Formats: sequence, C-alpha cells, structure tokens
Amino acid sequence: MPINEIAIILAAGFSSRMNGFPKPILTLNKNQKFVDKVDETYKSLGIDTVIVIRDDKRVINYIKRKRYKFVINKNPQRGMHSSIETGFNLIKETGIDRIFIHPVDVPLVKTETIKSLKEHSLKDKIIVPVYQGRKGHPILIPQKYLEDIIHTDDFKNKGLRVMFSMLKKKIIELEVNDNFILLDFDTEIDYKRLQKMVCGFQATAGCSP
Repeated sequence: MPINEIAIILAAGFSSRMNGFPKPILTLNKNQKFVDKVDETYKSLGIDTVIVIRDDKRVINYIKRKRYKFVINKNPQRGMHSSIETGFNLIKETGIDRIFIHPVDVPLVKTETIKSLKEHSLKDKIIVPVYQGRKGHPILIPQKYLEDIIHTDDFKNKGLRVMFSMLKKKIIELEVNDNFILLDFDTEIDYKRLQKMVCGFQATAGCSP
C-alpha cells in the first residue's frame, strides 16, 4: 500500500533570537528535544518524516544518533522557502500524495490535530488548521500544488504565503481545538514560557522550568 503522507520538519533556522542555540535540540523536558516531539507526533500516526537542517555539527550529531531521516539545507540564509524546497526535492520522486509542512519551533501540536488534518484531507485541497479564527501550523498540501508553488518567483519572496493568493479556492480551513498550532517559540522568553507549559501538563520526573 503506497504511503500517502510525509511530514517535512523545518529545522534549518539560525535561531538568532535564541543566542544561536539550535531550536531542534532545545530541551522540552528531561528526555525530549523539540525535534523529538514533532517527529514522535507524526510517527505515532504512521507518518514518516524528513527533517531539514542546516550544517551544524550539534544538530547533525544528534539527528544521526537518533537515526532520523534528514537532509541539509545548503542555503539556509535564503529563508524558510529554501528548506521547504530542499525537503521537497528529497521526496518528490517517492509518489507521496500529500505533505505536511511543520516548523520545528511549533512543537506542541496535538496528535489529534494531525490526525484530523489527515482525515479531512482531499486529493486536490490544501488543509490549514485554524484555532479561534487564526491560521496555524502544520499545513497539509498536495504534492502537485507544492511543486507548482516552489517553481514560482513569488515563492522565494513570500514562501507559503503565496499559496493563499495562488490557490485560494483550493484551501480548506479546518477548525481544531488546539491553541498550540499558533504557538511558536522564537526567543528565550518564549522558551521559558514553553518549559513552564510542559511542566504544567506533564508529571515528569526531573521536569523543571
């Protein structure tokens, strides 16, 4: 039976507002990093992942140790669109129908949300999760549309935002009960807030903000 979905986890940013420490290997709790949490969420639903990283030995060593499938974005300075393109080029010949695009700094999205996006997916529709009227991550997009978008000049400047103008009629906004689709963590203050959240809903030994 062919694989229908895969998740591209975007993890090649420079983490400049995190004093340069790579977001993929920021700790959520004693035993789990950002990248572990996102990867685990998809794997629990039988969805494979590919992680797009930059050439950083700290991240590469960790990813290899965990035996995750990854690809290095050789031009991360070009922005998120270059990571999407890098990940897409790795998997475009696999025959996968739909692709989740998931930034690694949105690590707490619920498994139920991913499952709902998958269950509501259609061959010719883009599914965008919405919480209280606000769009979030991840996006589930048919491969054919992502390929079309990547090859436009606007994609280099606007990234996935070009999708909302080019393919407006193909988008379904799916309301989900998950405020974590909106929560990305870009600064050290954000990170401390995240750790408090995690310790608040996990009774994990050694969990401390």
